[in-house]
Amino acid sequence: MPPADGGIPGGGMLRLFLLPLLVVAIGMAIVAIVSLASGARRTPEECLRDLKSADPSRRGAAAYDLAQILARPGEGERLRRDPAFRRALEAALGAGAKSGWIRIYLVDALSAIGDPASAPALRRVLDDGDAEAAAHAAIALGRLADLGSLEALIGMSRHADARRRKAAVYALRAFIAPAAAARLKEALADSVPGVGWNAALSLSHLGDPAAVLALESMLDRARLAAMRIPPAPGAASAPMSAAETDEILAAAAAGAARLRAPALRPALERLVASDPSARVRDAARRALEAEGREKKSKVPSPKS
Repeated sequence: MPPADGGIPGGGMLRLFLLPLLVVAIGMAIVAIVSLASGARRTPEECLRDLKSADPSRRGAAAYDLAQILARPGEGERLRRDPAFRRALEAALGAGAKSGWIRIYLVDALSAIGDPASAPALRRVLDDGDAEAAAHAAIALGRLADLGSLEALIGMSRHADARRRKAAVYALRAFIAPAAAARLKEALADSVPGVGWNAALSLSHLGDPAAVLALESMLDRARLAAMRIPPAPGAASAPMSAAETDEILAAAAAGAARLRAPALRPALERLVASDPSARVRDAARRALEAEGREKKSKVPSPKS
């Protein structure tokens, strides 16, 4: 069963090293320029019509504009409640959207709508030839916490492409189910660090102490600094940047705050005492405070 809030708890996926976001960003920027060049603010109906265009630039601009419309107060809220609009997006995703970044916009639009009825259309994208679109679809299915997608996400978590595995293990945090927890525990030993790191964070969202050892290693700045990881598939291994290392440390500290495990206290105390990043020190301090509150709550009240 999914968590009580029906979706993925807070906390972003560690996207380091595996997703070629620069390529996607360039494509999205081109689409945005085309959209801006069109001038007038278009209606949702005009955008839906252009999604069927034979011109990929028009389809891309339409997908971009729809994403902007969905974010608007009032109009966006109305569209998110409109089943016909959702079905039109699903049809566009299944038919004419071939470019990766256009599919990503459509997947993210369906994710923003948040209707479980979109799950079948999103599941079909898991087998997409574009790994980034498939990753976005996996995350969207996690946000829906659609139990009918659990088996597909577990399958994707074993994909040969580490980008897909990483997104799938991230999405599995939405499912309080023995099969999800079992797969996440297996993924801790993945040969790609980013997959194992996301598995540990997902387990921490589920309150599973199996994440403790992995989180402890993620809280070690010296260990992370010594690692050499390919920045993209097929690229030569290289050290992580300071920003990337900070992201891992802060995420691991947030995971520690969720678990409140005493075994992580020494690593957190070291970060609070001497880590060069204020962001990391603050995250570690919050984790220690959470663990302290947990410990205090377990102290029996004195008998009168």
